[in-house]
Amino acid sequence: MIVYLSLAIALLSIVLFYFIGQFMMQGASRYTDSVQSHANSSLADMFLFIEPKKLVKINLAVVAIAIIITYFISGNIIFCLLVAVSVFFAPKFVYAYLIKRRRKQFIIQMPDALQTLANTVKSGSSLAMALESLSKEQSPPLSQELGLLLREIRLGVEFDEAFMNLEKRMPVQEVSLFVSAVLISKEIGGNLSEILYTLASTLRRKIEMEGKIDALTSQGKLQGVVMTALPVFIVTALYHIEPEAMSHLFSNPIGWAVLAVSFLMLMCGYIVIKKIVNIDV
Repeated sequence: MIVYLSLAIALLSIVLFYFIGQFMMQGASRYTDSVQSHANSSLADMFLFIEPKKLVKINLAVVAIAIIITYFISGNIIFCLLVAVSVFFAPKFVYAYLIKRRRKQFIIQMPDALQTLANTVKSGSSLAMALESLSKEQSPPLSQELGLLLREIRLGVEFDEAFMNLEKRMPVQEVSLFVSAVLISKEIGGNLSEILYTLASTLRRKIEMEGKIDALTSQGKLQGVVMTALPVFIVTALYHIEPEAMSHLFSNPIGWAVLAVSFLMLMCGYIVIKKIVNIDV
């Protein structure tokens, strides 16, 4: 009887592990496809043409190396899992940061570019010729986006649609204003050069104002980062100074609950500080 019961438990365990493995494999496959799709679109937005599969493999290799290094340094499985999760999801934040930085650089280039574009249009050149000249004179990312805009027009894409695609690739207020100015001028007429002059002056003042606000709020942003990171450094230091006392946080369910609540409170505090110091112009 005991033998049959043991066999039944073993069989059920095998079936259970099989279904759990299949579920995990399907979840990993879906997540990998999602990461590759996100990486492909993010890299394409930055004009970086790298195979996403290679990035996923590099990410997994970095996760494995991070786990090994963390285990040899701390010897704590919880720390290893936290580091593994952080490194595993880091690429999405890196892509978002790079895209944000590229859009910011594009916005900084816009006032001078619009001023040059207005001068060229005022001298008698067509808008297409002015954009062609501007794309050759400017540096990336502005030259890349204008070059893609002109290539779409040459390949038969409608003028309005090409500018709308530019707005989709650069979903910022400054680009929307530029696209609206060009399309409205094309639709109902008007002095495009004067419109571009006014827009360039407006964007220049807006960028100056944002720079002043960033300078005034930089201390608050740094304080938010320091106040969020400080408890982590304190816990790490105490763990190395008093490992026996601190081990209860990582080996006891109550300690796990305390860590979870502390982490949530830290994140809530950081989000609140970030909302306060981020001022839209």
